[in-house]
Amino acid sequence: LEEILADGRPFLLGEAFSAADVSVLPRLLKGPQNHVLSTNAQAAAFPLVIAYVDRLTRLPAFCAGRVQTWLFWRPGILPKYVVPFLELAGNWRNRRYGPS
Repeated sequence: LEEILADGRPFLLGEAFSAADVSVLPRLLKGPQNHVLSTNAQAAAFPLVIAYVDRLTRLPAFCAGRVQTWLFWRPGILPKYVVPFLELAGNWRNRRYGPS
């Protein structure tokens, strides 16, 4: 994605927002929760991708999820500390559904 965005285009297919952007955004938003695009080194290596996600999340089409996106997208307290805790709690809760 960094190479594709290097020519200055605002969206994956050029000047217009498209289904390509819609299809890739959820995967990018999960990045910090999966320890991708969450460190300073990764941010330095992929500045265009980070700017692209920030640009997409400011579009009116995504305003309903803006608070959730703000909480989880950029590295901060929630992705670093709260998400692992929630995953641990979910795993603990889900253990009852596994083999006994």
